[in-house]
Amino acid sequence: MVLPLNFNTDIIRQIILSLRDDKTSLFSCLLINQTWCSQTIDILWRQPFRLLYSCAAQEEDENTCNCSYLKHQRQAINLIDTYILSIFRENEQRLIAGSFIQRGQLPKLKFDYADYLRNIDIHEMDLAIIEFYFLNRLTFTLQENNKDSQVTQTTTDDSAPPPINYGESIKYLAKSYGPTLLKKLQNTNSEYQIISEVLLKFFMRKCRNLQRISLDINQIFKKTIFNRCNEIQRYPTALLYMGNGREDLEPKSIEIYFFIPKQPNARDCLSHIRELICTTKSCKADFFLTISKYVHKLDKLEIDIDFSYNVKYYGVARDYFSLKREVASLIKLIHNQQNLSHLILHHCPIDFHLIMEELREFQAERLKVLNLIGMKFNDMKVLFHVTSILSLQKLQLHNCTFQINELYDVDYFREKLYLPELNKIDLNNSYIPHQFLQCLLQICSSNLEYLDIGKTSFTNPIFNPIEFTSTNFSKIKYFKCDLQPFENNYLRTLLSNTIDNIQSIILDNSNVSFETNNIGLCLYQLSGMEFVKLKYFGIRGNFIFSEFTLSNFLVNKLRKFRGLKLHTLEFINNNWFTDEYLKQILKCLEDDDGFTCNRLIIHTKYLSDNNIEYTNYKVEEFIDIFQEQLELKSQDPNIFEYARDNKAVKLSQSLDKAEIKIILSELSGNNYILIHEFQFQATSGVRILEWIEYDRFYDVERLGFGIVHKAEWKDGFITSWIRNSQGGWGRYTDKKEINVNKNINRWF
Repeated sequence: MVLPLNFNTDIIRQIILSLRDDKTSLFSCLLINQTWCSQTIDILWRQPFRLLYSCAAQEEDENTCNCSYLKHQRQAINLIDTYILSIFRENEQRLIAGSFIQRGQLPKLKFDYADYLRNIDIHEMDLAIIEFYFLNRLTFTLQENNKDSQVTQTTTDDSAPPPINYGESIKYLAKSYGPTLLKKLQNTNSEYQIISEVLLKFFMRKCRNLQRISLDINQIFKKTIFNRCNEIQRYPTALLYMGNGREDLEPKSIEIYFFIPKQPNARDCLSHIRELICTTKSCKADFFLTISKYVHKLDKLEIDIDFSYNVKYYGVARDYFSLKREVASLIKLIHNQQNLSHLILHHCPIDFHLIMEELREFQAERLKVLNLIGMKFNDMKVLFHVTSILSLQKLQLHNCTFQINELYDVDYFREKLYLPELNKIDLNNSYIPHQFLQCLLQICSSNLEYLDIGKTSFTNPIFNPIEFTSTNFSKIKYFKCDLQPFENNYLRTLLSNTIDNIQSIILDNSNVSFETNNIGLCLYQLSGMEFVKLKYFGIRGNFIFSEFTLSNFLVNKLRKFRGLKLHTLEFINNNWFTDEYLKQILKCLEDDDGFTCNRLIIHTKYLSDNNIEYTNYKVEEFIDIFQEQLELKSQDPNIFEYARDNKAVKLSQSLDKAEIKIILSELSGNNYILIHEFQFQATSGVRILEWIEYDRFYDVERLGFGIVHKAEWKDGFITSWIRNSQGGWGRYTDKKEINVNKNINRWF
């Protein structure tokens, strides 16, 4: 059945909004018809820089990644080219008068794309400008424009117009904006930022409804390290100095982006922004102070305040007093906000209490989410800091530590604090003292829905968080904790009390020093419970249980619906998980008992290739993290790593994947394209498909049926590329040793 395309525009708009972060689908919607195009164009160009380097693959997921560096590069160049042409059209008469372009030479743009811009992501913009700068081989020399670099106005009607001289035109506009900056950036690693300056002035002049500015390096790390996409990061940008401690590399200037609030028309452009993300390590004091003068409507603010005594950022060592100045500027920015509801604060080793006092005094009735990341607390005063934030709904402490040398009276804290709307507590990967956790659970809402207990390194006979949760909170939907053997019964009680609401259960002993926990009996007792809404079940760490206990938990005939309806099943860092466990999971999927699992995540080194391949066939999304960890890419973007069976085969070339395919085709011809595809997808030496000439065989023997022969192979199969002065493919022969064969072509 073909759906009609002439929907009501309101329906089309809702469809487009649901796809606002899906670049590929948005492009497809543009091409349906004029109505769909008109409803899509502003959404697509709302956050073009973030969409440009977005990847469909999520963390621990590589199956949906179809990224290509060449494709990203082409899109980046087209994006910057579109904005540059918009600037040229705005200054067309000046450029014609200066003989930089001819009349009618500039192409007409169908839309005014800058009007749609709502989000500026500085890192992605900087990266796209680098692509544009290098591909067009632009140079902004100190010499004045000469006649050879300019174009003449006279041309015949039947001749094609000459190409636009981007370098001279951009330099001319930059010089008119500010010759000092032009001279400062010329002939440096930051020369490309002359384009950045021209673009920023254009955006500040054209955009009147900007909603977000992001100078975010945390997003960069997420894309480059944790995301399975190998094609996200290619160059270091101004936000992220990739010198790796080598002093010979000249850093790129970031000051040009911190001058955004001082640009002409910046007040009109920035006064409506709702979200500011600034996690770069550079000193941001002046930036905060300037932007606080007219940015008063922030909903979300994410800031990283940190320094290192051993690392230099852009040639300036950050000291104690500059960090205090940065905190003071941040307090001023927070003070002037009228709608701040979400604050994310990273590190902040100095004057943290001053920031929290500012929140308590001026944002207590508005702040709903407080996320503290990488903090180090010397006491429990953080509880006092949130005393008056009665509107707080979600408290997150990620990777935080406490160093408490004295005992606190929990009853005293409980009498002083109460947060009636706090229904989400996330202490992910934080080591929490029992006094803090006890007090936090006692002052939060009885409608608590989300609880991550974090890492508990204590055994308190008076207070146990799992027992307390089981008796006080019946509406828990998400629960994550570490689990000691004596707590198994508490867990069973908690899950039986929350059985109608629980949607996610994660047991995590990965980073704790507990004794190995045998949860077989606990799983057996849970097998008869009706987990109607359970979608995520994860076991992380060396929990002991039999494969049959696991099978009985996944499918139990005592349940009304027998099998669990899971979206994700996860077993991480569990050395007990072997092929037998995986076979039981697959058997449960094959049996007609209602068990479903869309995603299976496993981290173990005890799975065979046959089971891995079969599981890939049976499960919609299978992720073997142990094998994926062998494929973690190097910081060098020219390293490509493939691994299977505890081996890694590396191609260490200054080439990307598409370029390797081109070289393969040129060396051996298109007749072998099928072999090239198999070579390129191989994950170990034994999986590399090769063409073998007949003279490389010996002891050829015809078998007794058909035309099947067997023979010995002189060279043996490829194992890896040998990295030495001679080079060559390492091969496994019948002598069970690695030989270097220099006769074979490196690529085929």
